[in-house]
Amino acid sequence: MKPLIPFLSLLLVPVLASAQFAGVDDFDDNAVDPLRWTPLDPFGGGALVEADQNLQFDSSDSGSGLQGQYFAWTDANYDEDFEVVFRAANTTMPSAAGEFGGIGIEIYPAGSLTTRLNVRLGSYFVTSFGPLRNVLANFFNENTSVPAFPVQPLTIFPKAAAIRVAFDSVNKVFTVYYDANPTDGVQWTQLSTFGVSAAANGDHNLDFGMSGGNQFDVFVYARTDNLDADFGDLLLDDFQAIQGNLVAPTATLAAAVAVNFSTQLGKSYSILRSTDLNADPAFVAVNLVAGNGTYRIVTAPELGQSTVTGTGNSIQILDPQITTDEKAFYKIVVQ
Repeated sequence: MKPLIPFLSLLLVPVLASAQFAGVDDFDDNAVDPLRWTPLDPFGGGALVEADQNLQFDSSDSGSGLQGQYFAWTDANYDEDFEVVFRAANTTMPSAAGEFGGIGIEIYPAGSLTTRLNVRLGSYFVTSFGPLRNVLANFFNENTSVPAFPVQPLTIFPKAAAIRVAFDSVNKVFTVYYDANPTDGVQWTQLSTFGVSAAANGDHNLDFGMSGGNQFDVFVYARTDNLDADFGDLLLDDFQAIQGNLVAPTATLAAAVAVNFSTQLGKSYSILRSTDLNADPAFVAVNLVAGNGTYRIVTAPELGQSTVTGTGNSIQILDPQITTDEKAFYKIVVQ
């Protein structure tokens, strides 16, 4: 069954945040962080609220009409690879045509109010079949959906899903991944690809009309149409914005020592290294420069980050300071 979902955008004014794009929010402090998010005004009575260590959408009691809210993250660069990873939960159950519920992300060319890529865990009702719920992804151009029906997995009724949206800045393509059962660790499955340039490099394509130096507006959002979402029905958690190359490091690092380990979505990891187990302390934390799934150990004056946040994938740590002829020991510490 395919959903007929008129996901009309209600963004009134594009809002630009000033922080660095890369970042993490696990919503555990139950207070919206103004350094990370710029909330747009809610519409129709519903609102996104950080509570119970999640970002939740609470509709008004009436459940009538269109309700929702957007939170703006910092803009992403059209000329750089990046990805957005998050968990979503949706336990709403539409009971009639015209009832919809969804939570996820929307990505616009900066300044646009209509053209966008929408990826969500959505619920909807199909006449003569009944209620359905799934990971849904598609473009919107004004009110036209590209493709005509959202792309979705064969699975139905997932109450929770992990979702990953990665942008390839060379080919100008978004790739959407999902895991409809993230309770046993995340195993990403590719859903589809969405090209945003005139080159039409994706499985589905919509020219955003962007050029070098442009940016994307990135939002998380939730909305309901004629549906009452009780507190706890629509949740978003473990949000991650990652910036860096989606390709392997250059051959100049071929001689580096490589350390590989599997990660859990949302968990934070630090890397400790020892070149002398008799030293005190024997292990010292290192800094890292981020890529997608590959990180390089660096020292001052090249600054890096002290931790890595897992996406459910295997992570590779390259240490160009240690050749294969030298000895080094590494610890992976979960924060």
